[in-house]
Amino acid sequence: MCKNTKNEGVTPELHEKEEKTETGAELQTEVVSGGDGGNSRENEKRKEKFKKGFKAYGDCGDAFVELADLLNVTIEQVKDECCLFQIRKLMSKIGKVIVRYDVPDSELERVMYNAGELKIGEILVSPAYIPSLTRHAKKYGLTDKKICALIDFPFGESLFKSKLTSVREAIKAGVDGTVVMMPAMLLHGNNVKVFKKEVKKLGRIKRAHAGVALSVMDVTDEELKTAFKIIDKTAVENVTLVFGSVSEEELRVKMNAVNALRGKKPVRIIANVETVDAVQKLTALSVDGILTPFADELGKKLVEKFKIKSVTLK
Repeated sequence: MCKNTKNEGVTPELHEKEEKTETGAELQTEVVSGGDGGNSRENEKRKEKFKKGFKAYGDCGDAFVELADLLNVTIEQVKDECCLFQIRKLMSKIGKVIVRYDVPDSELERVMYNAGELKIGEILVSPAYIPSLTRHAKKYGLTDKKICALIDFPFGESLFKSKLTSVREAIKAGVDGTVVMMPAMLLHGNNVKVFKKEVKKLGRIKRAHAGVALSVMDVTDEELKTAFKIIDKTAVENVTLVFGSVSEEELRVKMNAVNALRGKKPVRIIANVETVDAVQKLTALSVDGILTPFADELGKKLVEKFKIKSVTLK
């Protein structure tokens, strides 16, 4: 029902519903109109009501109402889609990493479904999970979703021959890229020659779209600088720095130091990133990719926080 229908000239086609925020402030005026959308006086009144609830947005009050009228949808729908667009833009910078053992198929299906709804940029997993993920990707029409294999995690201490075998098997399984963990000891002393030789071999594998992963907390700054220089001269596509259980602040400080050492290749990280604030700070530090076990949980929290109804997550 409309409020203040007496002597207000409100037509039967116009209905207004006012909602309150938790603090009692007017959040929106939802309008469903027919014909020409009501007279201009009522249009201006509802715009002003809407803008009062969103003073911080300035002229967006007008824009939201006009767009809702133009598309013949509610302001809530416009708000949902605008918020969802920005959340998906953020999530496209983030990848979901799964390296735990014995992850059930139902969990992998949930991850793939949510990755599609949130537009998560990449899923990086142990090779054993590739068949299951590709099957679920087909089920949900997500064949364009980037799925990559993380090989020999966490220590990377197996023989390099077996690493190459795993890379080739991952390619046959249809992955979009591979990340091979290299042991930190290869950057110690004379072992650097071996590191250089193996990284070159890795870069030459066709269709591998290979990257090298290093445990950044186990090497010195000088060793890391050497690794960047070697990788820059190969066909390896990127460097992924693996962090242990460090805080988001420690992570930011370390990446700030890494920036003074890095070469030309994109630098990604695997870390326990759980907040939007950390994502934004790391992005500001020119991190080219953030891979975290908490990617989908982070997106789900944002959807719940802004009460977005136009997307359903599992």
